[in-house]
Amino acid sequence: MTITPEALARLIADAFYDQDSSVDDANLTETTISDTFDLVAVASALLARHAVLELPEPDSRFDGDEDTNAYVDFHAVLDTITVYDDGDIEAVLSHRYGDTPADLRILAAALCAAANRAEKVKA
Repeated sequence: MTITPEALARLIADAFYDQDSSVDDANLTETTISDTFDLVAVASALLARHAVLELPEPDSRFDGDEDTNAYVDFHAVLDTITVYDDGDIEAVLSHRYGDTPADLRILAAALCAAANRAEKVKA
């Protein structure tokens, strides 16, 4: 779930690429009219202080019925975060010990994805 500096550099290059610049795929540097930027160095600096998570897609979807609103679920280890189509969120988090750092990253990504989806629905 974590992103490498090289993968983040590729995303940065793709986001900022235009007809007046060129991205060298061999070493991920971007050359503009005024200078050359090392995008891996930029990505490394960002990752040293900030978390970048790949937001997962929902694990399941319920289309709703006469008794229940439609919703999507994001699963994280033993946890489930549900985002209803009206933007309401229900988080069912387990009480357990022994989580690994990877487990917590999966949970963080699921929580961020659910929050992102709820914000989009309510906008």
